[in-house]
Amino acid sequence: LTRRLYQMRMDVREVAGKATRTLHFAATHSLSFTFFPAWIRSVERGAPIEAIRLHSDNMTVCEHMLLSGEVQFLLCHQHPDVPPRFESSQFLSKLVGHDVLRPLQSPDLQVTKPLPFLSYTAESGLGRIIQAHRQSHQSQSDLEVVFSSHLAAVLLSMARQAKGIAWLPESLAEAEIRSGGLQQACPELENIETQIRLFRPKTPLSDFAEQF
Repeated sequence: LTRRLYQMRMDVREVAGKATRTLHFAATHSLSFTFFPAWIRSVERGAPIEAIRLHSDNMTVCEHMLLSGEVQFLLCHQHPDVPPRFESSQFLSKLVGHDVLRPLQSPDLQVTKPLPFLSYTAESGLGRIIQAHRQSHQSQSDLEVVFSSHLAAVLLSMARQAKGIAWLPESLAEAEIRSGGLQQACPELENIETQIRLFRPKTPLSDFAEQF
């Protein structure tokens, strides 16, 4: 009901001419930096979108924004074993890309037992995916959390400074991998294949959003 109320308010503003024909997106931080700009250009298909409002935050906040109707679309990493925290029967999703979470470390990191682990917090969607992966791969190397953040960019910086091992989106760490600043961690730690999906509610959106 709250989501529908927000949508009705957007519709009324558009009809009254009090708001531009704006698309409202929520996207997790890592995709806001790396994936979203090129993707939105590619889907314009030569017809520029009039206005876009992008809200970038952790997965928990982004899910809440979609549920409450504050945004029309949610862009996030997804894994088949880790469903989003909202009722799937009320939402539609579309596969728009792929990414790989790679366990990376600095070449200068000294190997210890247990391995220092740079972890995502519980609010992070990537953290949920990695936690589920680790639970189903109990034979992997012993890891000890030494630092936590919901920001993949912060974990990348810490890994670059040889503070530990982090599973990082390849789309975010590509430049560091190419330059040799980060490298694949021990072979016991596996890559995690992920999808990039766009979610929307099944209830009707504004005419402009429906056309998009």
